Amino acid sequence: MDGTHSFVSILRSQALWNPERVIYTFLIDGEEDGPQLTYRALHNRASEIGVGLSAVAAPGERCILAFPPGLSFIEALFGVFYSGLIAVPTEMPLRRVAVDRFQAIAGDCSPSIVLTSRDGLAILRDRPGIADAWPTARWFAAEDLVARDRPSVPAEVASEQIAMIQYTSGSTERPKGVVLSHGNLIANSACIQRAGGQ
Repeated sequence: MDGTHSFVSILRSQALWNPERVIYTFLIDGEEDGPQLTYRALHNRASEIGVGLSAVAAPGERCILAFPPGLSFIEALFGVFYSGLIAVPTEMPLRRVAVDRFQAIAGDCSPSIVLTSRDGLAILRDRPGIADAWPTARWFAAEDLVARDRPSVPAEVASEQIAMIQYTSGSTERPKGVVLSHGNLIANSACIQRAGGQ
C-alpha cells in the first residue's frame, strides 16, 4: 500500500488495472457465498452515489449510513468517500436501544444527509424517534442516487482529510465519535496486511 493515501485512489487504480477481480463477497448466514463486487462494479456504483451526493451536499458535511447487512453498505461507504463527505456508519435503528443510539449520534454529528436503502427509507422515515432525531437532515435511498449528465468523481482525496467518524457502541455511556482520516484507514489496513503476512 506504499504510495497510496486513500481508498479512493486505490479503488480507482484497481478498477483500471484489475476490473474483474472480486473484492467483496457477502456471506449468506455468515457461511455461504452470496453476491459479489468486482473492483469495476464497486467503482462504478460508488461513482454514481458520489456524484449524486455531491449534487446535494458539500464536501466535509456528515452523512449517516444506516443499512442492513449486505454489499449496499460497501457501495454507499465508498460513494461517500468519493463525494468528499464524512461517513458516519451506524446500524439500522430498529430496536429501541439502536434508536437511542441513532438519536445520540445524529445529535452529536449534525448530519446533512441520512443515506439508506429504499426498503430502509420506507421503514425508518415513519419510525418514532428517527426522522426527528435531526430534522434538518435530508434522507436518500442509495438506489435513487444515479449520475446523469454530471461530472464523474472521485476528486483527489488528501490523506489528512476526514474519512469517517466511528462511534462507540454506547452500551455503557453515550456514544462517542472517533475521527478517522483517510490516512488512518490506510495505516490500519497496512497493519492488518502485515499481521496477516501478506
